[in-house]
Amino acid sequence: MKSIKKLLALAIIATLVLGLMPVAFAAPTFPDTAGKPFEQAVEQLKALGIVDGYPDGTYKPDVVVTRAQMAKLIVISLGLNNAAEISKGITMFTDVKSDHWASGYINVASSLGIIVGYPDGTFKPEATVSYPEALTMLVRALGYKDSDLPGTWPTNYLVKASTLGITKDVTVTLGGANRGDVASMLMNTLKTKTVKRTNEGLVEDVLLLSKIAKEATYTVIATPEVDSNVEAGKVVTKEGTISAGSINFNDYLGRKVTVFEKDDKPIVVTKVEGDVVTVEASKDSVSGIVYYKKDDKTPYAELKVATNAKMVYNGTLYDVNFGDIKTGAKVTLIDTDSDKTYDYLIVKYYDAPVVVAKDVVANATKIYTEGSTINLTTDDEGKVDLSKVNVKINGVPAKLENIKKDDVLYIAKDKETKAKMELYVIRKTVSGKFTEIKDGKYVIGGVEYEVINAADSLLGKDVKALLGENNKIVKLAEVSTTAVENYGYITVTGKVYGAFGVESYQVKMVKPDGTTAVLTVEKSKVDDGYIDFNAIAPGFVKYTVNEKNEINAQPTPVTLTILSGYTVDTTNNKLTKANAPTYYINSDTVVYNVDGSTVKVVKFADYDYTGVTLKVLVSDDNLNNVKYLITEGTLTSKTDTGTKVFIKSVSKIADNKARFYAVKLDGTSVAYDSTLNYADYTTAKGVYSLTIDKDGKVTKIEDIINVPKDEVLAKTSTRINIGGTVYDLASTVTVFDKDGNKLTMDDIVVKTDYVDGSQVKAYKNTDVKIEIIVIEQ
Repeated sequence: MKSIKKLLALAIIATLVLGLMPVAFAAPTFPDTAGKPFEQAVEQLKALGIVDGYPDGTYKPDVVVTRAQMAKLIVISLGLNNAAEISKGITMFTDVKSDHWASGYINVASSLGIIVGYPDGTFKPEATVSYPEALTMLVRALGYKDSDLPGTWPTNYLVKASTLGITKDVTVTLGGANRGDVASMLMNTLKTKTVKRTNEGLVEDVLLLSKIAKEATYTVIATPEVDSNVEAGKVVTKEGTISAGSINFNDYLGRKVTVFEKDDKPIVVTKVEGDVVTVEASKDSVSGIVYYKKDDKTPYAELKVATNAKMVYNGTLYDVNFGDIKTGAKVTLIDTDSDKTYDYLIVKYYDAPVVVAKDVVANATKIYTEGSTINLTTDDEGKVDLSKVNVKINGVPAKLENIKKDDVLYIAKDKETKAKMELYVIRKTVSGKFTEIKDGKYVIGGVEYEVINAADSLLGKDVKALLGENNKIVKLAEVSTTAVENYGYITVTGKVYGAFGVESYQVKMVKPDGTTAVLTVEKSKVDDGYIDFNAIAPGFVKYTVNEKNEINAQPTPVTLTILSGYTVDTTNNKLTKANAPTYYINSDTVVYNVDGSTVKVVKFADYDYTGVTLKVLVSDDNLNNVKYLITEGTLTSKTDTGTKVFIKSVSKIADNKARFYAVKLDGTSVAYDSTLNYADYTTAKGVYSLTIDKDGKVTKIEDIINVPKDEVLAKTSTRINIGGTVYDLASTVTVFDKDGNKLTMDDIVVKTDYVDGSQVKAYKNTDVKIEIIVIEQ
């Protein structure tokens, strides 16, 4: 239990300290071990001089280890490298020549009884080693013999290896032991005590690590991440300034640690001392005291703190200042010398939570929240300084652009410059009937929630609550309980199986916006027969979803009207036939094309519809407006004389012609070959109108800017004021950033007394309405 508590304490310290510090950990030595369970073991063994990689810079963790290689690993781990050097030459094994590269290691390992030969007098140095064989060798390296282990091989050795912790983080099989797992097992062995034989029997001795590394004990005071005066790669301890080696000492601030080091560089931590407790301050601290809630009867229990204690406050080291420890602060207190007085504090204090007002875009330097704007720390180039701004979402490191509208945001800043900041996002919601307020808590869906900031005006209504830390409500919003009907074209249905049968039912569909989505069908309704999953077939359907975006009712095939003999007029947006109703295509019409198994959403004006089957779903406005047009068959693309795109870059292709890499107004990326000379268009970047021939090649490009760059002073859903001139907006407006990334109108900032407006260029359509906007800055 004590070891578990220590692990938890270290995890909490890492969270509180590193949250405000984007720590630049060393990159792994070998690219093919990064992120693997054995990465740390390989790095430690490399630092100890036990393993190395291949000439191409890789470690090749999946390669199975040979008997000769295993002999070398164990002999070096025993500190017998010199003995192996002296022992090179003739061996007792007929298949190990005197000039074999591993002859010395094999002689030492066999003489110690760690690796034995075969009855025919061979050693088989190139034979691979199984997991049971590798574990047997490692257990023997600790001093155990066959006679010490009851039972039969390999069970006796496998049991002993497991008991000693050698197999931790390794899945043992009867197959060949690979280099990655052998590294983990060897490192676990090095951190295990050897045994020696005495008159009293077998007794534990020193750690195997002590054979190749020096033991030292340090009390950690400061790292470069909490104190800018500490040199990179160094650590300040009570015993003096030392090299950090390959250890992340931020995990051990305030703790006494026992390490093993080589060449004065710490490599492995084997022991951590000091009592640790983490609390939430229940009221502002006074000199020498941190208050916390022990239980309902003791809301202000006291923890005694040395007046000369050190304190890491929001990621920066200071002498303790009890005035900084406010109500609600998270405080980890460390009693380094176990004298019942805490002498090292790690404090994290967040400002009151705010709700993000709109999605954060890449390269943003501001975050807009409901009621305020947060200016992020920037570097000399005006970009966000990622060495000082750290983002976590639900505890997981994330990018700025991962922060979304309605996220609950907590901000912690260093207390002096306010430049170092942690943005901690909690993304969690609950929905249900807001039925009552009980002892100050809101009851939603039968569950009580504490409240940080939310009005009670929605009592009795169905609500969605944004939750912050400790599931406290930060904001309430009313939600509609009316099921929304959706349309889509199902292409595939399927079941996902697990160990106990079907885990989920899924359908793949093309949605009206052209995206492909995989939706889960509410499993309980399939299981109880409310939804007949087997009856869901490919085709155009109407469906509803629940709050989890699961299909919650039987999808209904849509009855479509088949238009036989109709003419498609893409110029006037009509479907016509003599002596028959005329149907009208408008900007809201969604056009699907079903060509065999391929289903996609297309633009009505881009194609010739000769020879395809036409089916329509008409709006219920009695005006014959087409809501959905389903076309079945192969469509032929027409020559386009006015395709507007954002050209991102230009390359040269055969015959010195230009290839344009562009983004369409719908956000899809496309590459156009052309008949144009590359040299004439090397600097083309931005919004252009393209003329495209029947072969899909660009024959002409035109720069169509007609509203020069200026600041946005105001905007609505129908108009925008750019540089003092008001322009009408088209029904659909496409917004790009200066690099051609698709944005939305919400990303355009309007000038206020406190905020500069976006600098934009704009482009009008034939109706003299702005249809494209480029945010330049």
